[in-house]
Amino acid sequence: MIVAIIIAVLTGLGVCLSVLLKPEIKIGKINIGTYWLVALVGAIAVMVSGVVPLSEIVAGLTADRSVNPLKILALFI
Repeated sequence: MIVAIIIAVLTGLGVCLSVLLKPEIKIGKINIGTYWLVALVGAIAVMVSGVVPLSEIVAGLTADRSVNPLKILALFI
């Protein structure tokens, strides 16, 4: 539980700092936002560390509820 809290706090701070200090990375003519990279690294850290079981992650993404992350993503696409 402590590991999950530490990862969440570090990810939150990292996102805030990336927005304030270096919001974009420029590679050639392409600009990439840094805030989502930090959030992605935090999510991968939670999965790799095994704090949250993979079955729980899949169940959370595919649950048939009104706030389903995949359905919300489909709305924006």
